[in-house]
Amino acid sequence: QTGAALVIRPADCYAIMLAAPGGVAAIHSGWRSTEKNICGKTIALLAERCDCKPSLIRAYIMPGIGVESYEVKDDVASHFPAQTVTKDGKLYLDLKRAIVEQLNGAGLLRNNIFASYFDTFAFNDMFFSHRRGDEGRNLNYIVLR
Repeated sequence: QTGAALVIRPADCYAIMLAAPGGVAAIHSGWRSTEKNICGKTIALLAERCDCKPSLIRAYIMPGIGVESYEVKDDVASHFPAQTVTKDGKLYLDLKRAIVEQLNGAGLLRNNIFASYFDTFAFNDMFFSHRRGDEGRNLNYIVLR
């Protein structure tokens, strides 16, 4: 609906805003939904509803927890072997990388993916972070004009 805003309120998970010719979508992507390919499924649905190719869709990855801050246990890391790094004996998940790879795999062009470099945990003075104990949420939105 023209003029309606889609809103995602994450704290450390990623909000991904999609813009297609004639439509928009908003995705909340933490590790569980990323593991279930929420981006790929949403792109397929948006492309179908807008009758366009995925290569025409633009994605905006909003601030979320960065790989340097996202320590995980093996139960989570096992779902993302290619996006997990080990440092000082600890596992860290590069969730943004997993999301970008899903977007590419769903047919989005690299030039149509815009990702924020802000880490909600590291830049806690600017963003809420669940891992820092914040109870607030960050507000991300997209509007179809």
